[in-house]
Amino acid sequence: MILKKHQRNQFALIDIDVLNREDISAKAKGVLTFLMAQHPDWKPTAEAICKRMKDGPRAIHSALQELREHVYIVTGKQIGRAHV
Repeated sequence: MILKKHQRNQFALIDIDVLNREDISAKAKGVLTFLMAQHPDWKPTAEAICKRMKDGPRAIHSALQELREHVYIVTGKQIGRAHV
């Protein structure tokens, strides 16, 4: 049984395909879900994510790297070097 607390009409839309991928860790899926649930104006940093999650900096950095490798997130540095 899954216990859910009362919702405050806040939703995050997550593409179910990423959650079903076997080549992405549960840690990376959790960080991606966390990021998708944040306000669009929030500028995430690894340090800010660490403050809001139980995992330590190494775990957060490795999850972010995994998401970069699968192109689920793109950093400002990557955008500047992108070939369009």
